[in-house]
Amino acid sequence: MNVNGFPNNTDSGSAASVSIGKGVIERIGLEVNTGSLPGQTAGRLFEVATQEFLRDAFNLPQHIRPGEWEFSLGGNISEFDQYRHLKDIRQATADNKELLVAFGDYIVKPDYRRVAPPSE
Repeated sequence: MNVNGFPNNTDSGSAASVSIGKGVIERIGLEVNTGSLPGQTAGRLFEVATQEFLRDAFNLPQHIRPGEWEFSLGGNISEFDQYRHLKDIRQATADNKELLVAFGDYIVKPDYRRVAPPSE
């Protein structure tokens, strides 16, 4: 909750948004704190909560989605087979500044990766 008593994920100018936000908080059943966190801290806590949720959710249907999954925060997307070419692009742009202007320097950091393929 923010210092005005509104859930921080709601539009405080919308009664419906505030009502829905309060309902979500009640259903989750977590302790509610008043105040705010610095953006980086709030973002990091959200990342961790999302990682834990995904890990727990992926483990539930293990019987129909076998295999081992690793959930991590950060990393480099070029570590994944389907994005391995990005490593080559990074090297090419490091060697050629004109290419750097064309491609940019934006690297996506995924939240999960598959460690071992399931038995087929």
